[in-house]
Amino acid sequence: MDVFLVGNALVPQDSLPLRLQPRLEQAFPALRFRELDPTEDIPEHHPLVLVDTVQGISQVQVFRSLDPFLRERRVSLHDADLGFTLQLMQKAGKLGSLTIIGIPQGMGVERAFSGVRDALETVFKHQGDCLSPT
Repeated sequence: MDVFLVGNALVPQDSLPLRLQPRLEQAFPALRFRELDPTEDIPEHHPLVLVDTVQGISQVQVFRSLDPFLRERRVSLHDADLGFTLQLMQKAGKLGSLTIIGIPQGMGVERAFSGVRDALETVFKHQGDCLSPT
């Protein structure tokens, strides 16, 4: 099962999911953690599980739809981001089951790892897969 880590290693406030990769790989050897650049093509992967930083939350949170991310009408290409791309995929019928594990911007590595670990356990138990961290 693939889990996509979204971020930009060059932008500190957007790199936390990528920095968690080695620890997540050790904790969940049955999962494959892959970096995803949101400016490139997003795979039509079912189910699609993403780990990304999210503005406006205070703890790691699991989202199972795009509804919390809907914004007012977009007016320029500068607004094109992951949420916008996922909305386009959804409208085109190319987005199936979606889970986004959101990490608050500015959260420390230890708290983020703990929260993402717990979220992954919940997500994969919900999908019928039993994963136990090592």
